[in-house]
Amino acid sequence: MSKKDQLNDKIVENQANLDIQNKNYANELAVKNNLEADKARVIKSRNKLEEIMATFAPIMQRANNTENGSALKTNGKGEGNYADRIADAYDAKIAEISSRYSFCSYNRDAMNLAIHELDRRISKAESNMDFASKMQAVYQGVLSETQRQLDVEED
Repeated sequence: MSKKDQLNDKIVENQANLDIQNKNYANELAVKNNLEADKARVIKSRNKLEEIMATFAPIMQRANNTENGSALKTNGKGEGNYADRIADAYDAKIAEISSRYSFCSYNRDAMNLAIHELDRRISKAESNMDFASKMQAVYQGVLSETQRQLDVEED
Protein backbone atom coordinates (compact mmCIF):
# COMPACT_ATOMS: atom_id res chain seq x y z
CA MET A 1 0.00 0.00 0.00
CA SER A 2 1.41 3.35 -1.00
CA LYS A 3 1.92 6.26 1.39
CA LYS A 4 -0.83 8.14 -0.47
CA ASP A 5 -3.28 5.25 0.06
CA GLN A 6 -2.38 5.10 3.75
CA LEU A 7 -3.00 8.82 4.13
CA ASN A 8 -6.35 8.55 2.32
CA ASP A 9 -7.37 5.68 4.62
CA LYS A 10 -6.32 7.74 7.62
CA ILE A 11 -8.47 10.64 6.37
CA VAL A 12 -11.50 8.35 5.92
CA GLU A 13 -11.02 6.83 9.38
CA ASN A 14 -10.61 10.18 11.11
CA GLN A 15 -13.53 11.73 9.23
CA ALA A 16 -15.70 8.84 10.46
CA ASN A 17 -14.47 9.45 14.01
CA LEU A 18 -15.17 13.16 13.65
CA ASP A 19 -18.70 12.38 12.43
CA ILE A 20 -19.24 10.18 15.50
CA GLN A 21 -18.09 12.99 17.81
CA ASN A 22 -20.36 15.45 16.00
CA LYS A 23 -23.30 13.09 16.64
CA ASN A 24 -22.24 12.58 20.26
CA TYR A 25 -22.13 16.33 20.79
CA ALA A 26 -25.54 16.82 19.17
CA ASN A 27 -27.04 13.99 21.25
CA GLU A 28 -25.65 15.38 24.51
CA LEU A 29 -26.89 18.86 23.61
CA ALA A 30 -30.38 17.44 23.04
CA VAL A 31 -30.20 15.59 26.37
CA LYS A 32 -29.08 18.76 28.14
CA ASN A 33 -31.88 20.82 26.56
CA ASN A 34 -34.49 18.23 27.55
CA LEU A 35 -33.17 18.09 31.11
CA GLU A 36 -33.21 21.88 31.39
CA ALA A 37 -36.82 21.93 30.14
CA ASP A 38 -37.73 19.27 32.74
CA LYS A 39 -35.97 21.29 35.44
CA ALA A 40 -37.88 24.44 34.45
CA ARG A 41 -41.19 22.55 34.74
CA VAL A 42 -40.27 21.13 38.15
CA ILE A 43 -39.19 24.57 39.41
CA LYS A 44 -42.46 26.08 38.17
CA SER A 45 -44.44 23.37 39.98
CA ARG A 46 -42.38 23.76 43.14
CA ASN A 47 -42.89 27.53 43.11
CA LYS A 48 -46.66 27.06 42.74
CA LEU A 49 -46.60 24.59 45.61
CA GLU A 50 -44.70 27.09 47.74
CA GLU A 51 -47.39 29.70 46.99
CA ILE A 52 -50.00 27.26 48.27
CA MET A 53 -47.89 26.54 51.34
CA ALA A 54 -47.55 30.27 51.99
CA THR A 55 -51.35 30.43 52.10
CA PHE A 56 -51.39 27.72 54.77
CA ALA A 57 -48.56 29.27 56.78
CA PRO A 58 -50.62 31.74 58.89
CA ILE A 59 -53.04 28.97 59.83
CA MET A 60 -50.17 26.67 60.70
CA GLN A 61 -48.64 29.43 62.81
CA ARG A 62 -51.88 29.88 64.73
CA ALA A 63 -52.12 26.14 65.30
CA ASN A 64 -48.55 26.08 66.57
CA ASN A 65 -49.34 28.96 68.92
CA THR A 66 -52.12 26.86 70.48
CA GLU A 67 -54.82 28.99 68.90
CA ASN A 68 -56.87 25.89 68.42
CA GLY A 69 -60.32 24.69 69.36
CA SER A 70 -59.34 23.70 72.88
CA ALA A 71 -57.90 27.16 73.48
CA LEU A 72 -61.14 28.70 72.21
CA LYS A 73 -63.14 26.71 74.78
CA THR A 74 -60.88 27.50 77.71
CA ASN A 75 -60.76 31.20 76.81
CA GLY A 76 -64.54 31.44 77.01
CA LYS A 77 -65.07 32.22 73.34
CA GLY A 78 -68.26 30.22 73.40
CA GLU A 79 -70.52 28.48 75.87
CA GLY A 80 -71.57 24.90 76.40
CA ASN A 81 -72.34 22.58 73.52
CA TYR A 82 -71.94 25.35 70.94
CA ALA A 83 -68.38 26.02 72.15
CA ASP A 84 -67.59 22.29 71.98
CA ARG A 85 -68.90 22.00 68.41
CA ILE A 86 -67.00 25.09 67.24
CA ALA A 87 -63.81 23.94 68.96
CA ASP A 88 -64.07 20.45 67.47
CA ALA A 89 -64.77 21.82 63.97
CA TYR A 90 -61.87 24.24 64.31
CA ASP A 91 -59.52 21.46 65.45
CA ALA A 92 -60.66 19.21 62.60
CA LYS A 93 -60.05 21.94 60.03
CA ILE A 94 -56.60 22.67 61.46
CA ALA A 95 -55.79 18.95 61.37
CA GLU A 96 -56.92 18.79 57.73
CA ILE A 97 -54.87 21.83 56.78
CA SER A 98 -51.89 20.52 58.72
CA SER A 99 -52.13 17.24 56.83
CA ARG A 100 -52.27 19.05 53.49
CA TYR A 101 -49.38 21.29 54.50
CA SER A 102 -47.30 18.24 55.41
CA PHE A 103 -48.18 16.65 52.07
CA CYS A 104 -47.13 19.84 50.26
CA SER A 105 -43.93 20.00 52.27
CA TYR A 106 -43.12 16.39 51.39
CA ASN A 107 -43.75 17.09 47.70
CA ARG A 108 -41.65 20.26 47.81
CA ASP A 109 -38.78 18.28 49.30
CA ALA A 110 -39.18 15.64 46.58
CA MET A 111 -39.15 18.38 43.93
CA ASN A 112 -35.97 19.86 45.42
CA LEU A 113 -34.36 16.42 45.22
CA ALA A 114 -35.52 16.10 41.61
CA ILE A 115 -34.02 19.51 40.80
CA HIS A 116 -30.75 18.43 42.40
CA GLU A 117 -30.73 15.21 40.34
CA LEU A 118 -31.54 17.14 37.15
CA ASP A 119 -28.67 19.54 37.90
CA ARG A 120 -26.36 16.54 38.30
CA ARG A 121 -27.51 15.06 34.99
CA ILE A 122 -27.21 18.43 33.22
CA SER A 123 -23.66 18.71 34.52
CA LYS A 124 -22.91 15.21 33.21
CA ALA A 125 -24.33 16.12 29.77
CA GLU A 126 -22.20 19.29 29.74
CA SER A 127 -19.15 17.22 30.65
CA ASN A 128 -19.93 14.81 27.81
CA MET A 129 -20.37 17.76 25.44
CA ASP A 130 -17.01 19.15 26.55
CA PHE A 131 -15.35 15.79 25.91
CA ALA A 132 -16.99 15.48 22.46
CA SER A 133 -15.89 19.02 21.63
CA LYS A 134 -12.30 18.24 22.56
CA MET A 135 -12.38 15.05 20.51
CA GLN A 136 -13.78 17.01 17.56
CA ALA A 137 -10.79 19.35 17.80
CA VAL A 138 -8.40 16.39 17.93
CA TYR A 139 -9.90 14.72 14.86
CA GLN A 140 -10.04 18.03 12.98
CA GLY A 141 -6.36 18.55 13.78
CA VAL A 142 -5.46 15.04 12.63
CA LEU A 143 -7.49 15.55 9.44
CA SER A 144 -5.74 18.85 8.71
CA GLU A 145 -2.31 17.37 9.30
CA THR A 146 -3.10 14.28 7.24
CA GLN A 147 -4.44 16.42 4.40
CA ARG A 148 -1.25 18.53 4.56
CA GLN A 149 0.85 15.35 4.36
CA LEU A 150 -1.26 14.14 1.45
CA ASP A 151 -0.80 17.46 -0.37
CA VAL A 152 2.98 17.20 0.13
CA GLU A 153 2.92 13.60 -1.10
CA GLU A 154 1.06 14.60 -4.26
CA ASP A 155 3.57 17.37 -5.10
